[in-house]
Amino acid sequence: MEGYSQGADRPVITEHDRVRMKLYRIYMDLNLVIETYRFEEAYRNYTVETRKDELIKLLESLD
Repeated sequence: MEGYSQGADRPVITEHDRVRMKLYRIYMDLNLVIETYRFEEAYRNYTVETRKDELIKLLESLD
């Protein structure tokens, strides 16, 4: 959080920071989905379904 605070008393999070954090969440969700393709089908399907809605929301929020 020190990197975000830029010397302020409390963290200052800019719109640029928010976009970067969303992109990082997209990256992590995609990584999770990709990695589950080596596991059994039931777990893979569960992971894809649970992450799909979150990914859609994050992608739409970038507009």
